[in-house]
Amino acid sequence: MKTILVDAVNAFVIESEGSFKIFKEMHDLLETFPNRKIILTGANDEQFKQFGLNTMPYEVFT
Repeated sequence: MKTILVDAVNAFVIESEGSFKIFKEMHDLLETFPNRKIILTGANDEQFKQFGLNTMPYEVFT
């Protein structure tokens, strides 16, 4: 089965009211596919926490 690769910042994670959250419409769309999903990011350790990547519903690859 194929894997879906998702960009983290400004795609799956968006800024809203001064904080970062999961883009609900993107998450809902991804949930319609049975494929494995991996979130990709180039964030460093500080940004990883700032963007909330430690609480993602899918595996995160840096």
